[in-house]
Amino acid sequence: MYAQEKLILALRPAVSFALEVLAVRQPLFFKLIPYSDECFLLLHFSLEWNSLVRSSGSISEAFYSLRRDCAKSAFEANSELAALPRKSIATSLLCNVMVPYLKSKFDELYERVSGGNATRLLQGLSSNVERDEQHPRARLKSALIRLYPFLSSAYDLVHLAYNLLYLFERIQYFSPLLHMQRLIVRRLSLKEMQVTMRQPGPRDLPKSKFWRFLSSVLTGFKYGLIVGVFAFKAIEYYYRVENHSSRKSNAILKPPEPIGQSQSADAGLPRSKDDCPICRKKRTNPAACVSRPMRTLIRAYLLACSGFAAKLFAFFFSN
Repeated sequence: MYAQEKLILALRPAVSFALEVLAVRQPLFFKLIPYSDECFLLLHFSLEWNSLVRSSGSISEAFYSLRRDCAKSAFEANSELAALPRKSIATSLLCNVMVPYLKSKFDELYERVSGGNATRLLQGLSSNVERDEQHPRARLKSALIRLYPFLSSAYDLVHLAYNLLYLFERIQYFSPLLHMQRLIVRRLSLKEMQVTMRQPGPRDLPKSKFWRFLSSVLTGFKYGLIVGVFAFKAIEYYYRVENHSSRKSNAILKPPEPIGQSQSADAGLPRSKDDCPICRKKRTNPAACVSRPMRTLIRAYLLACSGFAAKLFAFFFSN
């Protein structure tokens, strides 16, 4: 149950990564990158609807051979082949698609309004929310910043409590959302697997060729998307291991080369001071001296020259 719940969470980064790759190859997809959450919402809704109609379970539940049943009819004799009611399909779509989407949007809104973790650690919450308390918008912002962490933590704690109670068989509902819908999740029996392999599902789709074709496309895309998630995770793991190994190899420094025998201070210098120590040829240009006596001598020489030379001297030696 926990694995099937986490499987759908990996679809969102996989869809975002696919949009980024398509945008690199086709610039038209750049317009969809800011709306990646909405694109994932439409895709998730279509796949969930098709999976709930055909197999009476969500995408991840159908992948692990699970299905949903009403709590009242779960232990009846003819419940194995009973289809999921339309009301249960609608509530399942609402809880599986809209609730995670709204929660992610509220998380982004809270991070944007509160300024992020760095602002909360360095400045605290009081410095940002105590200004302009008289305005309704400021009051709403203050209430969101102060109450939302507690509401989010309470939701996570209730969800964790349901998971633990379900693990120890104290309750038949895996999550509070399933409890609100009065739905339980169970494994498919052998008879149900055989029936599912022979026909599309307990409730067949409309007999129109278009709906049958659309259902087949969505079913194939569902399994292809799950395979793509595993491929995305494998690529992510490969690059993580490669970066870790490269950092680990770069951290090891090579030992220094052994120090040779000490040489004298005059080693490598030419015999005559008139020879260049680099090319070993006799010097043809005089050395430059930047000392004050030399500058004075150059100034006196240039003053005795023509007016053009004096202007050059005044330009370069004005300071």
